[in-house]
Amino acid sequence: MKKTLLINGSPRGEGSVTMKLVRAFLEGAAPTATTEVQALELRKMKINGCLGCYNCWRKTPGRCVQRDDMDAALEMYAAADTVIWATPVYHFGMTAHMKKFIERTLPMSYPYMVLIDGLYHHPPRCPLPEGRKDLLFSTCGFPDDDNFRVLQAHFEKLLGRSLAYSFFLAEGELLSQHALRERTAPILEHLRQAGSQWAAMGKIGTEHLESLRQPIVSVSTFVNLANMSWNAPGETPPTAEQVQNGKPYPLAVRPAPAAEANGMNANPAATEERKALQLITQMAAAFNPARATGVKALLELSFTDIKETYQLRIEAGRCSMLQGAQAKPTTRIVSEFETWKSISEGRLNGQQALFDGLYRVEGDFSFMMRMAEGMFKGAPADSSENALQARKSGNKKRNLMFVAFIPWYLGWYLNGLSPLVWIAFPLLFAIGFLIWRERRGEGTWFERGTALCFAILAGLFLATPSDVGHFAGALCNLMIGAVWGSSLLVGKPLTQEYSKNNYSESIASSALFLRINTILTVFWTVLFAGEAAVGFAVSRVDHLGLILSLAMLPALAFTLVFPQRYVARLARKGGPKTVCEKVT
Repeated sequence: MKKTLLINGSPRGEGSVTMKLVRAFLEGAAPTATTEVQALELRKMKINGCLGCYNCWRKTPGRCVQRDDMDAALEMYAAADTVIWATPVYHFGMTAHMKKFIERTLPMSYPYMVLIDGLYHHPPRCPLPEGRKDLLFSTCGFPDDDNFRVLQAHFEKLLGRSLAYSFFLAEGELLSQHALRERTAPILEHLRQAGSQWAAMGKIGTEHLESLRQPIVSVSTFVNLANMSWNAPGETPPTAEQVQNGKPYPLAVRPAPAAEANGMNANPAATEERKALQLITQMAAAFNPARATGVKALLELSFTDIKETYQLRIEAGRCSMLQGAQAKPTTRIVSEFETWKSISEGRLNGQQALFDGLYRVEGDFSFMMRMAEGMFKGAPADSSENALQARKSGNKKRNLMFVAFIPWYLGWYLNGLSPLVWIAFPLLFAIGFLIWRERRGEGTWFERGTALCFAILAGLFLATPSDVGHFAGALCNLMIGAVWGSSLLVGKPLTQEYSKNNYSESIASSALFLRINTILTVFWTVLFAGEAAVGFAVSRVDHLGLILSLAMLPALAFTLVFPQRYVARLARKGGPKTVCEKVT
């Protein structure tokens, strides 16, 4: 079996950002890999620095005088068919851990100089495995690829051969940002596919390498995020003019002794302000234009506890951040900072928080519905609008409630005709439609209840045809009311089964969505029961079915406007309160 050696030179070990790339690559390779993977985490190993004594060339050729973990590491290194080098960029090069490891490989070379292709080299003491490949993984804290140029050249010079592939990711620290997880997920997926191709064919498609070359966020956004992440007390980033003109940089203002002893910043308000600014900048960075098609809005976030206001301007598929209330917003969110931070980080469900009154919304509430569809959750792997819509349509169950009502229309309006028309045909249609929907995994409580009700209605008609014919409309209303009401007993309000297809999973599974549909289902249950009561009481009135149908028109109008009106009322009613205040 072939051997792969992973050499992890990051001081952060397994928790490093660079190792996120390596792990994704190895995950993709695992199902088809025919190689044994060994790993060296250099920071945990006892590897002394090279003494420069050259005893490995003079006195004990091929063997270092030092006895440490490098003895076993050299054996693994010499036997590996593939070596994965993992090091972040430190001072435009490899880490000290990695450099120390490479320096200690000196015993593997002869001291003699040999001219090869116009350059002098120290030849290896023993040949490496035939066809040996080297893969280099690295991340850096700058926003451009130029920072890897020296690293790659250094590795290829040290190894005396070209790297098979190099995986370089600028803006690497963004992989650790929870708010940007959907934007960075495609990068890791490309690495998994690259690993799969490497294990299967020994080659990697250029599209997977190119994915790493694409900026995660714009350079200006990344620089703002990076500069804000350093929490040095009293410091502000110097301007380009200050650096170029030699002007003095802002000096750090040390915390007061008491605050420093307690491990606190001298100005907690300033710290919260910095965190808030960073959070809003992250929102702007995670903006997904594919989920904001046609949106032109100014979102304002007002944090009452830290007295700070920020705005996000969304227009022409772009999102920019403004500090302060610079213009009249189309939508305004009023919240405590920690509440909104918890929502942004996924620790608190936004719809549930609104339901609990932890924040309120003013202005155009429809924009909040667009936000809930993932407007600030980063771009998917294929972020084009057409691809997004294709995924949506491919995953969405169709809303066919109008078709599901066909048996009831026939029962209400054709009951004076032959039983074949208003009982037998609706029953057969209901059964056929139910079977078709169940086979597609789209069956609902309503369709199952419809088939059962018309089976019961057919049985009643066979037993007492005159009574059933006389009260046909009222019986239909009574049964459909029973179907709608029984859906409440099983915890699945009937309207939810259909309306959820128009919303994201996060909205459709929220307590707020459940309450709205519970209210609507109760409303229709009472309406059908009331019409049934009227039908039984005054069954001889001419055109009673048509009269009752006209009464349903305002009910339909109510159903259409109620959800948004109800949620908007909750949004205006809510206020900035903490989770602790809500519990107490």
